[in-house]
Amino acid sequence: MTLVLLQGSVVTAEDLATRVQSGELDGFGALGQMIAVGVLLKAVDEALAEDAPAAALETAWEEARTIAPDVGALMARWSDQELSAAEIPAELAPITERVEQMLATAERDLSAVYAVDAAELRQLREEAMAGLREQLRATPEPAEPEPTPEPATLPPGATRQDPLPLATEVRLSTWAVTVTEVLRGDEAVQAIAAANSFNEPPGEGMTYVLLTLQVQNIGV
Repeated sequence: MTLVLLQGSVVTAEDLATRVQSGELDGFGALGQMIAVGVLLKAVDEALAEDAPAAALETAWEEARTIAPDVGALMARWSDQELSAAEIPAELAPITERVEQMLATAERDLSAVYAVDAAELRQLREEAMAGLREQLRATPEPAEPEPTPEPATLPPGATRQDPLPLATEVRLSTWAVTVTEVLRGDEAVQAIAAANSFNEPPGEGMTYVLLTLQVQNIGV
């Protein structure tokens, strides 16, 4: 599950970059999917900190431990605007290849130890990734128009001073992420500095926004 989840984070990141570059996704939608990638990577990192769940997975597990930090570093460079959305797919390509090789190793080793068909394992994984891509691309049906619609440029409950109100929820696949606290300006700078003294203050004309999130797996 953890190894497939790592592939899911790469697929989600690539989908996000492609849709941001095309203009299909921006604003809150892009932010929500960016947060989702971070949530997936955090779950992967926590699992990889433990021993492999089976001896047959030890080789693939070690490979995954070298891949996950590279995915996180790439997303950090994008978030810090060192890379643009247009550059992400090319940067992800070698990582995607390493993930495929890692999973092929896992499938081969599981097949050898447990007498399962490696081809069937690969097919199940590919179907799961196809389902993830389909879900990422799914467009909800438009709601029925109200008789007297109110013009709105921000989400319900939001203001220009507070565009990310508490209880704002974004969803991706089986994960629900809710904003529980928002710190801005000096409060955010102080909190970030308190967490790590090596954190630098924001650049001129910029500010920090620090979000506290509640993450819940709502899948089956």
